Amino acid sequence: MDRKKNSYLTVCVLCIVAVIILSSVVYGQEPQDPQDTRVFEDKPLYPPFVDVVDGDLPSNYDLREYGLVTSVKDQGSHGTCWAFAAASAIETSMIKEGLADTSVDISEIQLVYFNYNRAADPLGGTEGDYVLNESDVSDLDQGSETYLTIMELSTWSGPVYEEATGVLYENFSEDTVLDDSMLYGSDVVYITGSYLVNFDDVDSIKYNIKQGSSPMIGFYVSGMSQFRVIDDVTEGTNLTFYNTDTDAIPNHAVVIVGWDDEYPAENFVQTPPGDGAWLVKNSWGTEWEGNDGYFWMSYYNESNDTGVIFLEVSDADEYDNNYQYDGGGSIRQDIQCDSVAYMSNVFTANSDETLSAVSFYLTYNAEVDYSIQIYEGITDPSDPGSGTPCFTSAETGTTTYAGYYTIDLSETVTITEGETFSVVIRLESNNGEDIYIPVDTDEVIIDTFTFDVASKEGQSFVSSDGNIWTDVSIDKNTNVRIKVFTTNNY
Repeated sequence: MDRKKNSYLTVCVLCIVAVIILSSVVYGQEPQDPQDTRVFEDKPLYPPFVDVVDGDLPSNYDLREYGLVTSVKDQGSHGTCWAFAAASAIETSMIKEGLADTSVDISEIQLVYFNYNRAADPLGGTEGDYVLNESDVSDLDQGSETYLTIMELSTWSGPVYEEATGVLYENFSEDTVLDDSMLYGSDVVYITGSYLVNFDDVDSIKYNIKQGSSPMIGFYVSGMSQFRVIDDVTEGTNLTFYNTDTDAIPNHAVVIVGWDDEYPAENFVQTPPGDGAWLVKNSWGTEWEGNDGYFWMSYYNESNDTGVIFLEVSDADEYDNNYQYDGGGSIRQDIQCDSVAYMSNVFTANSDETLSAVSFYLTYNAEVDYSIQIYEGITDPSDPGSGTPCFTSAETGTTTYAGYYTIDLSETVTITEGETFSVVIRLESNNGEDIYIPVDTDEVIIDTFTFDVASKEGQSFVSSDGNIWTDVSIDKNTNVRIKVFTTNNY
């Protein structure tokens, strides 16, 4: 095996790319009270299996044939596969929305640099929130978690175009410093949705790919022993992958761009139980084995993470302001409630603005009915519902998959400078399962990350009935993951 192959596989071993909680160890307290307790036992299947596909799906599909995939990139000898996967998924989503063409090039370096070099957002809500590299390797080689990147980008800290950074990926080193203008204000799109689909939910994955999205997936690869080059395939993709290791933790991130139900089982290094494969875009360049930088992954591959991540984006000019408190990276902490739960964030208006959208995470629950109400003029700082409701009828809807949702409100709300307002969201599980409210809080992953979060009393609340509220931010290191988007009235 030549040196380049060895360096790539070393990167894979180092790169921590588990798709958020999918295969990571979690830490927390024993349950005491469902309103303010982090619990990490007996959680439901993750991600939830959702049966939403209606209609026939083709036996094969390739996003490249529809001009929805950008060129294959090369991560070199660094542990940045997670950033390349995220950038590729964003690029495809931008093309899908008519915001770019196949020449678009999102900066992986910006994603890597600001993953570990964060600063407060323009409104100051994330002040004191950090993601710290606690390993003995550089940020380039530390790796990250794919969904952590989505949480980073949801703060509007990117993405940006490659050319905007002034530094080419191949010229970036651990001594390179990016200007803070690349952190906020230079975003080319906003991440408005991120959906977690169970890897066994094959029809849902196919359905969403066919809608024009390219999902990120983590899997484990230990060496060339799981790959096979099909020598008699001289054009197109001639590299295959199949790994039967069910115990290994995923260490490499890629994106799926298509499938073929009839791809022959005999083309893999070992024969899987049946035909069929995913078409995968890699980030090891176009000259590393194979013909084109892609490979076929058997439907029956056993070293995958348990889910894939789909993205939605919107034009970065759609909103002016992002009210938020969750600037840290905590991804395993949740507040367990019964099948009905309430969560709320309270904000103070920075100027005269129009409130038009709300976003929230639900990383463990799918098919949840939500109801959103905005309250103005909060009279009791311990009760986010003590103000005047802005909607005669709350904004309602139902989520499909677990993930991150942005809800465009059917009625806008005018807020005035200095006014205190709240977002109250009622959640009810369709299947009777407990609701898990994601929070951003302090967390230490030994020798990997430290997530350091700062909160203030009166910012974030949870409740079991919408009447009696618990202030989870009073501990000075916990916030609920709710955001509010506004436009300026000037």
